[in-house]
Amino acid sequence: MTYEWFEDLGDKGLRPYVATSRHQLPSLNLAAAGEGVLTFCLEDGAALSFHGAYSRANALAFGARNLTMPGWVYIDCVLMQTAVVGFAAGRDNVPSGLMEELGSAAEDLDWVPVSGQTASPAIDGKTLVGFSLFSLRSYWPELPPLGLPTKGLALEVYNARRFDRFLGITQYDNPALAMHGRFGRAVEIVAPRVPLHAQGDMSLVYGMKIDFDPARLDEVPDVTAAPDFWMEAGEAAGIARLEEGIAKGERYFILPPFQVREGQSLMLPITEGLPA
Repeated sequence: MTYEWFEDLGDKGLRPYVATSRHQLPSLNLAAAGEGVLTFCLEDGAALSFHGAYSRANALAFGARNLTMPGWVYIDCVLMQTAVVGFAAGRDNVPSGLMEELGSAAEDLDWVPVSGQTASPAIDGKTLVGFSLFSLRSYWPELPPLGLPTKGLALEVYNARRFDRFLGITQYDNPALAMHGRFGRAVEIVAPRVPLHAQGDMSLVYGMKIDFDPARLDEVPDVTAAPDFWMEAGEAAGIARLEEGIAKGERYFILPPFQVREGQSLMLPITEGLPA
């Protein structure tokens, strides 16, 4: 990549990495990550420490929300089937407090994973499903914001535009919702609740067609349409309305700017039917 935001992260001492299996490498667009991309394959014994550090970093990011990725999921559902794409920092630059949190897994690494995104093709062959996007900025406040560039880089490495749609799970009150929306024209509410999820009543399955310009990644989308209605994040009556409508064949989309703070309430602008 030669985009300004990508070069800026490099100037800050960050390098892109891809963790996967050897048999997946030909299917990934590694050129999007540049000549300096670090690769860590399941089959390589020398990569064991990096995989351990990634698992620990993922646990640090998601542990407080009870969303830690089990080790067998990382092996069977991630490395064997797809890839993690993210950014790593040189060990000498990582604060000692974060190194202590990462523990023995990271002590002999030159490059420490500080962000990551995973996405995997669904069985229909038309859908890319994203999950486990994180960064360790809460443990290292001096890190630049990495959610947007990590997902942007990952979507390029996955060749995400070749899929008919991208699906993911997030929460109505999660700031990441507004970030996810930057990668498509609108965010469809595919399922208004996810009962099996640890935060089921606040979680939704969202969908979109990947459509973004990597060169303008940090530009906030224009607000081009008025919503049909506003819904407070997690509002039971609003979610019931969405469920009833979807059961009848209606489609609902969250429009830019995706979340608006009004006093103590977080409101979502929603339209019925695909926006013009």
